[in-house]
Amino acid sequence: MCVVGYLMVYQVGKDYNFDGNYNFAEISTIGSKKAVLILNNGNAMNLEENLDSVIAEVDGTLIQNDSSNALTYRKSNSLPNKLIYNQINIPRGGEYSLTLADGTKVWLNSESSLKYPVQFIGVIRKVELTGEAYFEVAHNKLKPFIIESHDTEVKVLGTKFNVSAYNDEEDITTTLVEGSVQVSSLGNSELLEPGYQAVVKRGSNQFQVNKVNAVLYTSWRNGVFQFKDQSLEEICHQLSRWYNVEFFFTENQYRNLRFAGAAKKDRSLDFTLEMIEKMADVKFAIKGDKIIVGKPN
Repeated sequence: MCVVGYLMVYQVGKDYNFDGNYNFAEISTIGSKKAVLILNNGNAMNLEENLDSVIAEVDGTLIQNDSSNALTYRKSNSLPNKLIYNQINIPRGGEYSLTLADGTKVWLNSESSLKYPVQFIGVIRKVELTGEAYFEVAHNKLKPFIIESHDTEVKVLGTKFNVSAYNDEEDITTTLVEGSVQVSSLGNSELLEPGYQAVVKRGSNQFQVNKVNAVLYTSWRNGVFQFKDQSLEEICHQLSRWYNVEFFFTENQYRNLRFAGAAKKDRSLDFTLEMIEKMADVKFAIKGDKIIVGKPN
């Protein structure tokens, strides 16, 4: 969950110095590949500490965690009588990828989780997502693939797309790269074409479909932050999750500043914040273990 303070105006005095020479790397960490796998029996395994290992589930399914930080489920020769679930949790400052038993590939962003069957049985393939993930779904016209995120459902046969459904954001967005997907929520349903995005207001019947540049919403899995006409608040959300640091605003006006640009995720936080400072009348300062957003009086 995102820290509540991040969404609030900073109220602890005004003794911060926006003219200081700060090293933001001192209070932030560049994200890396890490995750916790929850097995069917409830046991938890830190995947980054168990590379090049093979895990056996209760039904005999073999799960390989290779040296490239990717999890692969091997298709079983005999299907179980009931669904057996695993869950993968990605912490702040983490990311991970996995291949499900049907061949579907999933890339999970920071502060995300996916619950899924070890082996798919029955007439549908259903998973549950919180956070953000990019999917390349293995085609199977007889078994649609369904992603459930809060009160939104994304249904596909085989395609490439991104879903963002964080608990601390009111919008659930589905961005289609290739193929087609059906997005449904609270009685509304839309069939997307490549290059379009469905935006659902969680808990309401507000439903919009917009034409977008899909690269802007999927570049994170290739190690790049890309921004185009994006608010500073939205950008700080992404930076907060990846660098595991909290941002606070001195004034609400700074939240709505708009930016365009790109930065590699393996660069230090200093690089991205310096880029933002050069493009707009805003400064960043450090107070304790938090980053303050504002400008000198």
